[in-house]
Amino acid sequence: MTNNSVSQLRHCAFCGGEFTSRKSSHLYCSKLCRGRAKTLRAKLKGHVYLKVGRVYLHRLIYVSAFGEEALLDGFDVHHLDNNPLNNNHENLLAIPHNLHARIRHLVKKGHKIGRLLFPFHILRARLYYRNNPHFEVGGAV
Repeated sequence: MTNNSVSQLRHCAFCGGEFTSRKSSHLYCSKLCRGRAKTLRAKLKGHVYLKVGRVYLHRLIYVSAFGEEALLDGFDVHHLDNNPLNNNHENLLAIPHNLHARIRHLVKKGHKIGRLLFPFHILRARLYYRNNPHFEVGGAV
C-alpha cells in the first residue's frame, strides 16, 4: 500500500482549517481557498487591477483628477511605472488603445518601458492624434 492511498489530516495553506486528503500535493481545503490564495499572490506581486464595482479604480481616479472629457472613447489609462497598484493621478496617462497594447506587449516581453523611454511614445501619439483635445487637458507628463 502506498502513501497516496491513505487519507492524511492536513492544514489549509490559506485559511488554516483542517481537511483530509489522499494526495500530499493538496495545499488547500477547497477550490475557494485555492482561488483566494492565487488572487492574493497576484495582488502582492502587483499583477491585479483593483475594481470598484465593474469599473477599474485607476480609471475612476483619472476621471476624477482630469474630468470626464479627458477620457475619450478608444483610450486606455496607462500606469507610467507599470505598477497597477500605484494609482496616483500623476502616474496615470490616457493613451490610445493601440499604443497601450504595444506598450503592454513590450513590457510583457521584458523591455524596460518606464519614465525615461515613455515620452517618446507620447510624442508619437501626439503626432497621430494632434487634433485630440485630450492631450491638452491632462495627458502631458
